[in-house]
Amino acid sequence: MAKLWLETGLKQVLITRGAESMLYANHDGQRHFMTPKFIPQMIDTTGAGDSLSAGVLFGWLNYFDIQETLEFGLTNSYYTIQSQDTVRKNLSRYSFLQERRELFTHKS
Repeated sequence: MAKLWLETGLKQVLITRGAESMLYANHDGQRHFMTPKFIPQMIDTTGAGDSLSAGVLFGWLNYFDIQETLEFGLTNSYYTIQSQDTVRKNLSRYSFLQERRELFTHKS
């Protein structure tokens, strides 16, 4: 599917499938598959896709690499669906950076 979209002239594609893995692909042949973290207590899925998009945009606009950018999307979605609010009221730049670090600890 990503290949077909890229053949239309798009430069980047992100395909999500809810709780299943998502795929990022670009016209240079780069591919990233990522699986959302397990949600211990899902409260409301309203806003999950919007929050994922907002997190991806945050990463992209702040010049993070694609792996980190996708992690921001998954992080925002992860915490949003565990909240009763469609837009988390406790969200700040500092807390968002910390949440991504806690969810996606990279071992060197």
